Amino acid sequence: MSTAGRTRRPEGVTPLDLAIALVVCVLCQGQLAQDAAPVGARVALLGFAVLAFRRRAPLVTALVVAASVGVQLPLRNPPSVFGEYLGVLIATYTVADRGARRAAALGGLAIAAGVIAHDVHSSEFAGISGVVSDLTIPAAMWVLGRAVRLARLRAARSEAQVIALEQEQEELAQLAAANERIHLARELHDIVTHSVTVTVIQAQAAQRALDRDPEAARASLTAIEDAGRSALQEMRRMLGLLRDEQDRGGASRPGPDTLPDLLAHVRQAGLAATLHVEGDARPLPAELGLTVYRIVQESLTNALKYAAAERARVVLRYESDTVTVEVRNPVGRGDPLVDGSGRGHLGMSERVDRYGGRMTAQIEAGRQYVVRATIPDSVAP
Repeated sequence: MSTAGRTRRPEGVTPLDLAIALVVCVLCQGQLAQDAAPVGARVALLGFAVLAFRRRAPLVTALVVAASVGVQLPLRNPPSVFGEYLGVLIATYTVADRGARRAAALGGLAIAAGVIAHDVHSSEFAGISGVVSDLTIPAAMWVLGRAVRLARLRAARSEAQVIALEQEQEELAQLAAANERIHLARELHDIVTHSVTVTVIQAQAAQRALDRDPEAARASLTAIEDAGRSALQEMRRMLGLLRDEQDRGGASRPGPDTLPDLLAHVRQAGLAATLHVEGDARPLPAELGLTVYRIVQESLTNALKYAAAERARVVLRYESDTVTVEVRNPVGRGDPLVDGSGRGHLGMSERVDRYGGRMTAQIEAGRQYVVRATIPDSVAP
């Protein structure tokens, strides 16, 4: 609930209000004694002691003050003293400032009625002009009280909005940090998993060929070196992005243009992978190009790790407003790849979801495991 829709919580009696009530009553009784005012007027103005409760009960205070002033109507010439007028002004301002709209209006009208009743038989304020002059300052005090209240409510509303905006900014910052962690986790998974997989496979090949075929072992070690260099290059690029730096040392963000290099590494690891481009190739936004690359990388890495396949086919299809990437390889009945679970598949799905695309990973005819992702290239993530 907004602050503007609530009335101020009633306050207790403060020393200041006690002092105000005492001063007003003393002024009234002192001046009435000097003017030899009737006893009825003195008793009536004792009601100004209610000013001690003006913050706690502003409407009641206004009604009692109005009654204290208006009850003097039967008197032939009711006294008009400064203390009485001061009490009227304080009560009027308080009910306008502290009261809700209806309470403020009711309190103001009651005080105005009390002043008019007081002035009917007054020798000083009788007549329309006298009553109007006697009501001018109380009316101004009522308007001032409402203005102060509205200003306070606006300030409270603005403060609430600032707090809400700060909370929203904090939530957005936390969400951005969480998204960034997810993004980094995907990148690290794709980089490390692919490089380690290629390294392990090539190391196994080198170990088997070390004695009988030194040249083959040397080729495997060269592939291990290339995989390590590629991983280090991508790690440097990621660190540069974390520091808001430009990629250094000629490191570029992977994309469709670097897929031939990726397939070359995979072929060195023993998976005969081919790339087929359909449609009119066009430059893709950097993030979209990286997404295409990572999908192919993760799919081929899974084929190396889990599948019994010796070949894989990569298709990159450019259409009018989408780009489709498809990776297929044969699988056996016991291949863990058929399960389709794990962080790699989750990471690919999250990448595609950012663009509002769709992705499937399933067994199709001929025991072909097919990863297919169709992504709009006209919508930024």
